[in-house]
Amino acid sequence: MDIYSILASKPHNPHYLIKYITFIKKCQLKNNRPEFLEKHHICPKAKDMFPEYKSFTENEWNKVLLSSREHFIAHLILWKAFPNFNSQLIALNLMKKNKEIKNSKLYQIMRDEYRLMMKNKANEPNFHLKGRNNPCHEKIKNGTHIFLSDDFKKKTSKRMQDNNPMRDLEARKKVSEKLSGKKGRIHTKETKNKISESRIGSKNPNYGKKGCFDHLNNKKIKCPHCKIITTPGNAKRWHLDNCKRKNL
Repeated sequence: MDIYSILASKPHNPHYLIKYITFIKKCQLKNNRPEFLEKHHICPKAKDMFPEYKSFTENEWNKVLLSSREHFIAHLILWKAFPNFNSQLIALNLMKKNKEIKNSKLYQIMRDEYRLMMKNKANEPNFHLKGRNNPCHEKIKNGTHIFLSDDFKKKTSKRMQDNNPMRDLEARKKVSEKLSGKKGRIHTKETKNKISESRIGSKNPNYGKKGCFDHLNNKKIKCPHCKIITTPGNAKRWHLDNCKRKNL
């Protein structure tokens, strides 16, 4: 694949484009590589550049592994090579969003320290990484279905049990008091009977009222188009003027 011809098909600065190609080739030939490497699209994947080469699976030639510093430099040269494309300025700005980062070496140090911190945290108990980055998130494929491994289920169950605030008796008591609204009060059986008797029959404030039976959604409406009988809410959303059978 002639990468230079592809990149040169867009308006560019020839001097910096040659520098970019040379830089990428040198990075590919390096033997001693750092521990942490980042994937870089040689032909940028931005919508105004080469979105058709976005997939590394279909276009493996468009992928190069770079260190954090090399990745920063690559985007810096791309910005100079394609000054008329806003996407390259945006990509560089996202990498340099921390105002303290003034050069590529500082960026490399910051990225390596962050990765080491995350690596150490991953070994701590109850540390939960999201999605595919979760080391415990092993899935077992069986035909069209995907099941979580038993080991992952046990770890998740233990983590949720350990972090459950309701394990604490004081927390349980606070929640119980909040829900009951009777902080520090416990009714005797005699008191409970008196409260019950005071609300029987005509003494009940809801005596003689229809209550919930008079609720709007207890009324029924028949759709004139599909003849389905449903609640006013559903009728307004799916039937009446919005009915699929209206124009049939």
